[in-house]
Amino acid sequence: MKVLFLTNIPSPYRVEFFNRLGLKTELCVLFDRKFDKDRNPSWFKKNIFNFKFKFNPSIKEIIKKINEHKNDIIVVTNYSEKIELYAILYMKLKKIPYCIEIDGGIAKKDNFIKKALKTFLLSNASLYLSSSAKSDEYLIHYGAKKNKICRYPFSSLLDSDILSQPITESEKQKIRKKLKINEKNVVISIGRFVPIKGFDLLINAAPKFCENTGIYIIGGQPTNEYLELISKNSIKNVHFIDFLTKNDLKFYFMCADLFILPTREDIWGLVISEAMSYGLPVITTDNCVAGLELIDNEKNGYIIPVNSIDDIYDKGNKILNNQSLKEEMAQNNLRKISSYTIENMVLKHYEIFADFLKKNK
Repeated sequence: MKVLFLTNIPSPYRVEFFNRLGLKTELCVLFDRKFDKDRNPSWFKKNIFNFKFKFNPSIKEIIKKINEHKNDIIVVTNYSEKIELYAILYMKLKKIPYCIEIDGGIAKKDNFIKKALKTFLLSNASLYLSSSAKSDEYLIHYGAKKNKICRYPFSSLLDSDILSQPITESEKQKIRKKLKINEKNVVISIGRFVPIKGFDLLINAAPKFCENTGIYIIGGQPTNEYLELISKNSIKNVHFIDFLTKNDLKFYFMCADLFILPTREDIWGLVISEAMSYGLPVITTDNCVAGLELIDNEKNGYIIPVNSIDDIYDKGNKILNNQSLKEEMAQNNLRKISSYTIENMVLKHYEIFADFLKKNK
């Protein structure tokens, strides 16, 4: 099976996925660019193998690659990016079958022109790959046919990344000692320090967490807005941690009691599944697609309304003050996330592609 992917950047989890898909198919990937200026450079890896690739191809190169009759499947992600946009327009014009894959999506009330443009770009694909029920709604909202949508488990996790058992309290204490964390309860949040992530909400909620709770926000240098918010309200239990590599970040996951992502919007939110892989209960909002797909209230965490400071600390304290609930949520998360791995993502893609080719011989 010969597969052509057109996507934006070689993010680590995507490269891992492509490397493994390349073992099962003859794979070529056209990347729009080598990196994203909004990401920390150390986020990217260069261990590309098992597939052919090219960065920033010209229109001529894109068309040439599409016209190679050896392609069994052509997959386009990030439909608004340059190379993907060119590819979609060309394939629509030439009536070449193609697949659109999305990591996530939230349908919005766009104006007429924006809605028409998105509908034009997203409609009429021969196949759609969607990560969730919310993403299905997004695709259908912009013109996809429901019977052409197939679901896959979107993930940045390998099987080996998921713990077999939750971290014990004694193990957590050892790690906290190494990290010089002294609080009784540890809450972590991870992401870029931008307003959409909602860290200002978590900071405002911090003083109302139960006594001796440390809030650790990881992902870069805090903005002046966050520093002023802490100073103005004399908040003592919020700590900012700079960007960490995956290997260093794991120690914060392992020593934490709870993960909170107070995002105002995330079309997926990979940190949700990463937190679950360490058995952490999760609190996130009803505008986080990963949360809506993976979190069941009372079972493995809570989904709360966007911008609700009260719910952040109320649900947080409910978990932190109930050891049996915390342990139950930890076990439930490890079970829930066990099928959301890159290995399963590869298998599902291959099954979907094979079934599509069989039906369209």
